[in-house]
Amino acid sequence: WETDGDLDAPGQNPTVIPVTAGPNFSETSKAVSLKTDADSNGVPTPGDTLAYTVVIPNTGTQDSLNVFFTDPMPENTAYVSDTLSADSGLASYNDVEKQIEWTGDVSAGESVTLTFDVTVNADVALGTIIENQGTVEYDSNADGVNDASEPTDGDASIPGDQPTKTPMTGLEISSVKSVEDVNGGSVK
Repeated sequence: WETDGDLDAPGQNPTVIPVTAGPNFSETSKAVSLKTDADSNGVPTPGDTLAYTVVIPNTGTQDSLNVFFTDPMPENTAYVSDTLSADSGLASYNDVEKQIEWTGDVSAGESVTLTFDVTVNADVALGTIIENQGTVEYDSNADGVNDASEPTDGDASIPGDQPTKTPMTGLEISSVKSVEDVNGGSVK
């Protein structure tokens, strides 16, 4: 005996449950690179300029309207004016909140890329780690309300969403070598 999934239709009918997915922003990433090396030592140190790149891909099966992204400035840094760009939508720097803000639509299978620069404060102690994380807010069920959020991931090789980290190493290696004859006299 077969079950009937639709009693209003004649005969034995399968039970049909439509499966729909929505937008998905779980692959949002944030990377950092050294843009201006103020002391020319090749590593991030106080006074240098860092360039951030945020990629917001919609890996879901539905378009997402009115996506909102915020990214607070990392502690011990300052936003470099007029460096914010986005390849779609509306991007701005909120000077009151000290954060990057972006809003726009992201179609299924498409992505948005934002870039901006910050300068590391000159008084930051070596050993400090500059880190932060942005957040994407979006409508997961097409009801017009942004009810879901995803943080940026700074290291896809580690499970979970990691903040983007830049250690202020300031590694400058120097060495001094001296020699002394323990028996007295000249070293030969």
